[in-house]
Amino acid sequence: MSQRKITLTYLFFYLIFSPDTWRILMGLIVAMLLAPSLTRIQPMAVAGQAVLSLMLVAIGYALSAPLGRKIVQLLKRFFLGPDVK
Repeated sequence: MSQRKITLTYLFFYLIFSPDTWRILMGLIVAMLLAPSLTRIQPMAVAGQAVLSLMLVAIGYALSAPLGRKIVQLLKRFFLGPDVK
């Protein structure tokens, strides 16, 4: 087990270098953009709105895998230099 000290800087870079962070963010953005217009078309209860939003987050997460990897590659090149894969 690693004895690395967990600092705010470590957590920050861990999060920005994780493709899942960007995929979750993209899923949340998709849900925030699409859910209001979809619930306007078909009115539903609060529980239905929650399920719709959760489904949109999952769809956005699943579709944004290539974009998440690309963002991480660009950030690694920016912070760590062009030699990093």
